[in-house]
Amino acid sequence: MLAEPERKLAVNELLNEFPLLHQSTRIKGWQEWFALSDVSSPLVNKGPRFDLLSMLIAAVRSNLGVALLPRFAIQHDLDSGDMVIPCDVPMRTGNRFIMTWREEKSESEHLQIFRNWLLSKSVVSAA
Repeated sequence: MLAEPERKLAVNELLNEFPLLHQSTRIKGWQEWFALSDVSSPLVNKGPRFDLLSMLIAAVRSNLGVALLPRFAIQHDLDSGDMVIPCDVPMRTGNRFIMTWREEKSESEHLQIFRNWLLSKSVVSAA
């Protein structure tokens, strides 16, 4: 994601023109993303690393570079035009979230409402 709405780039331009910002929990993210476009370079592993997704988003908003971000976290920025997707190379990570709760709370109406809402927002894949 890029906080320069007027810019659309080719994949190799992205690598050469902007610092790549990394999420420390997905350190191979850029390498995997560039591989989707058959681009390989030692530069894909360089750049600042951020422990928190919120810090990574703040860095992009401050024009410190580009980052691989989940759409749900920045959809408002995309809708408002404050951020753009500079290269249309979507990537599915295969990451999953698991909702857990204490057994004695299983019948909680609030829990069931939240669970149903969460499921309605989720994409379930047959993997």
